[in-house]
Amino acid sequence: MAEKVLFIASEDEENLSIRYPAAALTQAGHTIEIAPFSVPADIASILRQIQKFRPDIIAISMAFQSRAPAFFELIKAIRQNGYKGHITAGGHFPTFEYKKILETQEGIDTIVRFEGEQALTDLAEYLAGKREISSVANLVYRKTDEIRKNPTIDHFPDLDTLPFPVRNSRPQVRLGENFATLVSSGDAGTRRVPTAASGRSMRGRRGSGTRCGAGKISPANSHGSTTSRVCGFSSSMTITSFRRTRKTTAQGSMDL
Repeated sequence: MAEKVLFIASEDEENLSIRYPAAALTQAGHTIEIAPFSVPADIASILRQIQKFRPDIIAISMAFQSRAPAFFELIKAIRQNGYKGHITAGGHFPTFEYKKILETQEGIDTIVRFEGEQALTDLAEYLAGKREISSVANLVYRKTDEIRKNPTIDHFPDLDTLPFPVRNSRPQVRLGENFATLVSSGDAGTRRVPTAASGRSMRGRRGSGTRCGAGKISPANSHGSTTSRVCGFSSSMTITSFRRTRKTTAQGSMDL
């Protein structure tokens, strides 16, 4: 049975950390929607979208600890508004602080650690009655009075098997130019990428000698922009890399 999944994340621009797993769920036959949560004023529109869409799963991406209180308040508002479905959280912060979050945030049912494409697809199958929760890789959940942590995926996936991310039908515009977010990285060296890119989309790969970005280049949408094939729902990335990307992106390019 197909599940309806609502992704919630900061999205001033296309946020590829949710748009890759959204594509994986779409490929598996599920229905997805995305609700941006960039400022507290977005809560009212999110609650309306939940009432209209009626999702079976709400997947919340929390990249940084600094915004965690705002997301926790959002989750409380969602539960107080009557939502009884499954809420899962992922991202850099929950990947490492999963135990504390599940101990203190009753509105969250599960945590997805590290990559989310396969984990969220498996979670949807569990909620549809097609598998046991213990078989959902990267998942952390409560069972009776304890927190259970499933095994994590410990190998580098074949990036060519991932579907291209869900994209908006209309191009994003900055300084009068169409653009699409791009995810890329280097290891020891530095590359110059002559395009605008979203620092929020920079994602790390667990267990890899380099950070994300060894994937193929492919059309992002029908507007001539490109993106590189990379990571999923959550992973580890140094704050230093993020700040550096943000700084150089503001100049119209980025050093990696």
